[in-house]
Amino acid sequence: MAEKKIKFDEARELSIQALLDAENARSSSLDTVIDEDLQLRSLCRELTGYLNEVEISDNGTEFYPTTIQSCRCMTLERIGEILSEIKSICNEN
Repeated sequence: MAEKKIKFDEARELSIQALLDAENARSSSLDTVIDEDLQLRSLCRELTGYLNEVEISDNGTEFYPTTIQSCRCMTLERIGEILSEIKSICNEN
């Protein structure tokens, strides 16, 4: 009887350890996702900062020195929408 109890206790201990290991792995994965999300937001803020930067030319005209170009007008329109969405998401937090 004592041998069965020991096996049961060992199995229970292994199960508990497996649950703890799984929780630690999940927590680590969540930390990685959060870190990547923060890094992505930071990079998006930097990118939109470059794209929204305005300079003044020698003749006093304002211009955007950094641009994204496409010969496809529908693509360029969508890129503008995407950048607006990125900017609003990054500025929320």
